[in-house]
Amino acid sequence: MIWPRKPAMWLFLGMGFHALAAQVVLLRELLVLVAGHELSIGMIMASWLTGIFAGAWGATRIRGSFRALFWLLVISPVLCMGLLLGVRHLRFLISVPPGAPISALGSMLAMVGFLLPQAALVGAMFPMASALAAGGGDSPAQAIGRVYFWEALGSLLGGLALSFWMIPHLQGPGILAWTGMLTSFLAALGVWGLSRPGGLGLGLVGVFWGVSLAGGLVSLIQEWSAQRRWGALHPGMERLVTVDSPYQNIELGRLEAQFTLFGNGRPMLTFPDPVGAAPLVRILMHQEPMPKKILLVGGGPASSIPLLLEYPVELIRLVELDPKVFEVSRPFLSPELRRALEDPRLQVEHLDARFLISKLPPGSFDAAVVQMGDPSTSLLNRFHTLEFFQGLNRILGPDGLLVHGVSGSVHYLGPELERFLGMIYRSLEAVFPEVRVIPGEKTLFWAAKNKGRISLEPNVLAGRPSPGGQIPKALFFTWIQPYQVGLWEETLSRSREEPNLDEHPRSIIHFLALWEKLSGTNLGVQTLKSLEGLPWGWILCGLGLLLTASLWGGRGFNLERIPLVALGVTGFTAMAQEMVCLYLYQAVWGYLYSKVGLLVGVFMAGLAAGGMWAKGILSPWRRNSLGALLGVQAGMTLLCASIPLLWVSRLLSGSIWEPPGPEAEAAVCFWMFLAGFATGGSFPLACGVLEKGLGSAGLIAGKASAWDHLGAAIGALLGGVVLVPTLGLARSGWVLAGLQAMATLWLGAYFLAGQTRRG
Repeated sequence: MIWPRKPAMWLFLGMGFHALAAQVVLLRELLVLVAGHELSIGMIMASWLTGIFAGAWGATRIRGSFRALFWLLVISPVLCMGLLLGVRHLRFLISVPPGAPISALGSMLAMVGFLLPQAALVGAMFPMASALAAGGGDSPAQAIGRVYFWEALGSLLGGLALSFWMIPHLQGPGILAWTGMLTSFLAALGVWGLSRPGGLGLGLVGVFWGVSLAGGLVSLIQEWSAQRRWGALHPGMERLVTVDSPYQNIELGRLEAQFTLFGNGRPMLTFPDPVGAAPLVRILMHQEPMPKKILLVGGGPASSIPLLLEYPVELIRLVELDPKVFEVSRPFLSPELRRALEDPRLQVEHLDARFLISKLPPGSFDAAVVQMGDPSTSLLNRFHTLEFFQGLNRILGPDGLLVHGVSGSVHYLGPELERFLGMIYRSLEAVFPEVRVIPGEKTLFWAAKNKGRISLEPNVLAGRPSPGGQIPKALFFTWIQPYQVGLWEETLSRSREEPNLDEHPRSIIHFLALWEKLSGTNLGVQTLKSLEGLPWGWILCGLGLLLTASLWGGRGFNLERIPLVALGVTGFTAMAQEMVCLYLYQAVWGYLYSKVGLLVGVFMAGLAAGGMWAKGILSPWRRNSLGALLGVQAGMTLLCASIPLLWVSRLLSGSIWEPPGPEAEAAVCFWMFLAGFATGGSFPLACGVLEKGLGSAGLIAGKASAWDHLGAAIGALLGGVVLVPTLGLARSGWVLAGLQAMATLWLGAYFLAGQTRRG
């Protein structure tokens, strides 16, 4: 039996449900605030986990755990709502020009300020609940194991509810209000099950949240705060629509006769904008021969579509992952754009472009136009890699053309921009015989399957026919400045940058270095870039020295700290494995966001299963927690080593147009389950080892949770931000395996020392 007093489990289920919902809502709000890139995501996760570390550590010094836990359950949903409103008002409090990015320091302070308080409350609840559960007559480690299991199960249920119900239908305040109501009622059931006072109070708190939802108060808060956020981000622009999709926060604004669609605070699309769309369309359609079948990757209902349809094209296939982009834009489209969307030659599909490309037959299109965002995240990096260009090359016909746009400049070509564009150039050059460049605020790379296929001569292009009459030669000279084209092509052709790969997403660091330069912020990206050429063994040695240093306390080397350090390393490698898995899954199958809930859910299921298994190990007749912990740590080492030996070598060995089948997806899910199982099993087992030295369930749970989440915080920051972009997937796996092996060896030394003492 997992819990002898069954009603009490609802309290811990509610804790896990609330923790995950609060984390997801605040993370999404902060991504809109800072127009999130990969570094910001890493900093957000690290700030959250650091807050849990601080809360768990602080809870070990609090007396009267039940009273404190009661007030935390009451205060936490209210605090989270207040922090959400604070995030939406932050730009009013700091000096940031409209449209300008918040500095790195400002972003970091915002993340710490708005995440750490909430995360600290979440972190403090676990040791308090463990102290409460220990009153049932079981050992501290067994009580901790039960709380751990039910909280992990609550997080799993919260993730499923968010993915399939809340996020598709509710916005931030609504999600928090529903979560506050549900968790208050669950906590009330748990308190009554423990025969403790306070159940009625928690029930009344749940009623308050329900009345706020039914009475429209939450809707008013949502509308008012969204308008305030909009006014700070886009003063002078009328806000028309705000909606959350499973992929991003989407807002639509109007300035005079033009509409702009924003995704997570970044401009995605402006319409109608025939002047801005004209250069790409006219240059493309004045190539000889003119493309008849065109694939558009991203871009939404852009003004380029009606311009393309002016020409005698046979097919335009537009692939846009997020259907909300069209749903939000459609009521505000111009009559010309609406007619274009109804043209039978246009096909719109809402799925991942790389997944579609993998299923298309060779030679399906004459031209492909990629209009995705810059590679600031792992999601967008997938559309800037050598493997992606190989996939496009396969589906293009013999005279196929590719147009690929990224941020750039007409006149500035500093070292950061040169390295960034040089990497894109090298990636294209490795696939296509001919690569040309038109510099601009949106730099356009033109690639062709045949050398000499691309014409960028204004005189030649102006002489070719156009449906609306002859295009003035002066316009082509405005769009294409031959001297600048020649200068940039000569410079980029000398680039020594390595191509951007699925296995090694270099473009993230290159783009962030450029963003750092142009925005005048200091993110330390150049320091990260310096790690690119460093052998992974040196990075492992550095982490090993930090691991050894953590074993030293105020009185010198502290052997008794080894179980805590091993738990911290497990948190590090588990979180880093999740990051590596997400990168890998995205690179291979290309539709991560439809499956991210599944992967995280499988990991959480592994946590719960591992906690349940460890609880059996901790039974009085099977007390061998140290030996079991040593075995789990060794298993975690093998799991990390499987990244380069199995997952990367097998999944990335094939071609982009031959992705592995469903059995490989099931295997990856099983990998995440095992990672969760090892993490979930390590926590109660480590608590069992610590039982003799610390005694109190609250103290054990607090210290163990603190070390676990401190390691996870570092793993979140280093795993996705440092290791994968600078080392690649395979070498990152070797670093994780080496670090976990060191922790296992230290734990083995601790085991042998205990055997010696008993002998």
